[in-house]
Amino acid sequence: MEYIVIPFLLFLVALVAPVIGSGGGPLNAPILYWSGLNFKTQAIPLSLLLSIVTTVTAGINYMRHKLVRFDIGLPVMIVAVFMAPLGATMSVFIRQEVLIIIFAALDFVAGFLVLTGWMPVFHVKSKRWKWIIGLFVGGILAFLAGLIGRAGGPLFILLLLVLGYEGREAAATGIVIAACSSITGFAGHIPHMEMNWTLAAISIVAVFIASQIGSHFMIRKVSNKNVKRAFSILLLLVATKLIFDALHIML
Repeated sequence: MEYIVIPFLLFLVALVAPVIGSGGGPLNAPILYWSGLNFKTQAIPLSLLLSIVTTVTAGINYMRHKLVRFDIGLPVMIVAVFMAPLGATMSVFIRQEVLIIIFAALDFVAGFLVLTGWMPVFHVKSKRWKWIIGLFVGGILAFLAGLIGRAGGPLFILLLLVLGYEGREAAATGIVIAACSSITGFAGHIPHMEMNWTLAAISIVAVFIASQIGSHFMIRKVSNKNVKRAFSILLLLVATKLIFDALHIML
């Protein structure tokens, strides 16, 4: 039954994730964890592997339609190659419940900002400052993404929105950055992961099909206001449940 239910749930996540510039990690890892997989050694690595499928598939579509902004995306991608696997390596030394709380906190922040639409905006025009911000702030975000097993799409998109990029450009660029982050982050988890390859293979096929559909929705400018609202509310609920799970483990 797990080989049907879990891939189906992951399929639903992958339908929505490309529309908002996510690899699906904010929901994939909790789904896998609540399905009985160990959060550190199973749920996180499989979630990252699925994020690779989602972000690479959607990213190729976005680049074909010239939606990706490399003026800020390139420095973030460069630093993500180094910082994401560093974060993944450091996760070995952090207790599972602490990782769950960090994961939940980032879900909560992302959900709140997407739901309310509140964030400061700074229109940065200087190429030099884009590179400085991309390397420094992007490096921190990539480290956090690797630490908790995320592609980091929503985190990178929030950075781009704060820098004044238009929503669709931010989502498309964030997806491409997240592809680099998820690939190198997954590599960092390989030494200590315990992969169920049968489940992984079925899930990869489901996520690939769904991400193709989701990315085409975004390209065709389908209104995603309601999708964003529903996704953000779901993130807040998932974050709340994860915090209770972590407290239960600690107590």
